[in-house]
Amino acid sequence: MDNWLERGTMKKFLEKTLVDNLSGLTTIISIIKESREKDELLSKLAGTIISDKSFKSLIKITLDNSCYYVKVYWDTNMFSVLKNVYRGDLRAFREAEGLLLLQKHGFNTPRLISYGVVEYSFIQKHSYIITKEVEGYRSVDECLSKRCDESIMVAVGKLIGSIHKNDMVYGDFHSENVLISNNDKEDFIFLDWMGVKKTDNFQKKLVDLAKFIYYSGDKNWQGKQQLIEHFLKSYWNYFNETHEEPLEYEELTNMIDQKLKSLTRVFALYKMLVHIG
Repeated sequence: MDNWLERGTMKKFLEKTLVDNLSGLTTIISIIKESREKDELLSKLAGTIISDKSFKSLIKITLDNSCYYVKVYWDTNMFSVLKNVYRGDLRAFREAEGLLLLQKHGFNTPRLISYGVVEYSFIQKHSYIITKEVEGYRSVDECLSKRCDESIMVAVGKLIGSIHKNDMVYGDFHSENVLISNNDKEDFIFLDWMGVKKTDNFQKKLVDLAKFIYYSGDKNWQGKQQLIEHFLKSYWNYFNETHEEPLEYEELTNMIDQKLKSLTRVFALYKMLVHIG
């Protein structure tokens, strides 16, 4: 990882540079820091709840004619603590790190406003990240749900190829996490950056491709199979254009098939555990 993005350095960098971005958001941050219960926080923020799960809340807030997204991760049990220890940091901090890593390599993301953690016991805490809304973009999923547009999938294949060329993986790569400009089919913005990491491990890069295909399984896209093929061939073409050792298309698809089988087993086990719990 680049020196300036080492965990301790990155946090000091953020704390130093984000202070200027907090104008008009002081009250929101104060509410986040003062709240100890989810219901208390959601009622005080008085925003639009986009999603609310046991471990994460996403709220949209309008302030001074601008919109902001407040994402709060709730770590309220020992299992959450152990997961954070295993993964090296709190979820909001990992998101901030991934967002800045993408920006450093020239990829578009929403503007990062603030992030932090509120600790009220060793086990109970919540971390948060605040970003500014990006206007003039729609999710790739929304676009493809309305009409079959092969050019979008060609651009998305090249896009993930360029991320991998920079020795990064996205981690949670699917059509709802990628926004495309209403005016330019090659202008993208990324959402949900927790899984973004530096790595030159090609096996991990294959998981990005497999996840995109796996998550596409329940989408209502016309010509879905053809769209996925355009996505893979675009990635394959970009890979061979930017690497000295070419890769056969059949070799690529065979490796992705293996990753898909592994993902299917993992997600099936996860769903079973959640159901039992």
